[in-house]
Amino acid sequence: MGLRLAGCPERVSYRMVGYAAGSLGLRASVTILDDPLDQEAAQSQLEQAKAKTRFDQTLFTRRQPGAKFLVVVTRWHWNDLAQHLIDQWGFEVIHMPALGYWDDLDMEGGALWPEYWSRDKLLTALGPDGSDGGMGLEQFTMVYQGVPSRPEGS
Repeated sequence: MGLRLAGCPERVSYRMVGYAAGSLGLRASVTILDDPLDQEAAQSQLEQAKAKTRFDQTLFTRRQPGAKFLVVVTRWHWNDLAQHLIDQWGFEVIHMPALGYWDDLDMEGGALWPEYWSRDKLLTALGPDGSDGGMGLEQFTMVYQGVPSRPEGS
């Protein structure tokens, strides 16, 4: 079944599948990929390799001419699928840290979405001095700031 979109002369369809679900035979002009790997899978070199192969050989090869991709991810690992998409396919990065503005990682800045996550609420998640009572600085910078740590430290 096709939909007619304003300004689009062609019929389009909408289909949603999970990242690991069967997408063979499907073609796309727009693909939205939202957090394909959870934190545990992103720490596994095997799961990372599978995700990269799946994207390269399944999702990317089934795009229609002029297709667009939107990939929304939490950066759980420094060498994750997001880094692969940047290095291999030249994906543009729109980095939106929870504290600070866009690519500014100064946590002294304001909250990105203060109506939902105020600066105080975010700092509570971090914990006092990045220690007890919160997730700690390394985890906070991955989850809220979008900056994964390298194995040897940052």
